Amino acid sequence: MKTRVISTRKGSIYGTSIALVIFLIDLQNPLGVASATPYIALPLLGLLARSPRSVIALAVLGTTLNLAGLLLSPSGAPYYVVLTNRIMALVMIWVVAYVAIQHLSTGDKLRAVLRKAAFRDPLTGLFNRRYVFGIFTNELNRYRRYKDRFSLILIDADHFKRVNDNHGHCGGDAALKKIANACTESVRDSDIVGRFGGEEFIILLPNTSASDAADVAERIRSAVQNLELIWEGRRIRLSLSLGVAEVGAGADTFDDLLKAADNALYTAKKRGRNRTVVAGETHLEARGKHDRGPRLALANRDIVRTSEDDRPAAATLGGKVLCSRET
Repeated sequence: MKTRVISTRKGSIYGTSIALVIFLIDLQNPLGVASATPYIALPLLGLLARSPRSVIALAVLGTTLNLAGLLLSPSGAPYYVVLTNRIMALVMIWVVAYVAIQHLSTGDKLRAVLRKAAFRDPLTGLFNRRYVFGIFTNELNRYRRYKDRFSLILIDADHFKRVNDNHGHCGGDAALKKIANACTESVRDSDIVGRFGGEEFIILLPNTSASDAADVAERIRSAVQNLELIWEGRRIRLSLSLGVAEVGAGADTFDDLLKAADNALYTAKKRGRNRTVVAGETHLEARGKHDRGPRLALANRDIVRTSEDDRPAAATLGGKVLCSRET
């Protein structure tokens, strides 16, 4: 069953018409007493339009007509009786208007809470997976129309099970919030940051090349690595592995782009964690029989950016190591 809502404009028209009818009846009342009270029904009409503005407009209209009725109604009752009735009607008009506005405001707040619950992760406040999927569809259409650059960063917290084991789930939740803050503080307002599930995060970067996205990923990785997170007197040490992929070269759907970034992320894990791997243009090779799980084979070309620690940094082309550095 569908509920029809009267628009603000129609609500005002209907309210004005009803108000005029009440006013004409009011003028025909010889005592000028009994017909004043029906004006309190006018603010309630604003509820049909679900508009506080309509409630106020109709309350003002009822007030104006009520006072006009006081001046124009024929005398026939003591003036103080008529005046008392009109004042009571005015008070009731605005009491009803106030209650109606509070009702509408509460409904708006409730709907806002429900919208937030539908699209936000309750722990971190980031967008949830469902919302990210929906946004990507819009951004992909923009990419196809305007040929804009579009990249994705997939993030996974390294050895996060150890964090939960050593510091408890409350400590783990605090760590996830810190990671979420590092992500949001490192991106633009136009970028979309979401919690993908568990200790995984995802960032959509419109108008961004893979190289620029890698710079963003490195800022996030460095920020998390340098976090001073103390929980119950003990420091929680965190690091991230990040996979970056860009739309194009066959990655024309969310699944394709996600698999490419996921594949790059797996490579970052395999190479020692705490690093960023950028999938190359040919990242959509068929998965070989020795590949693990649902992840695709690594690109023929990928760019690797690593942390300044004791692990080697390397760049490969066609599976061959081009350079390696021990620090």
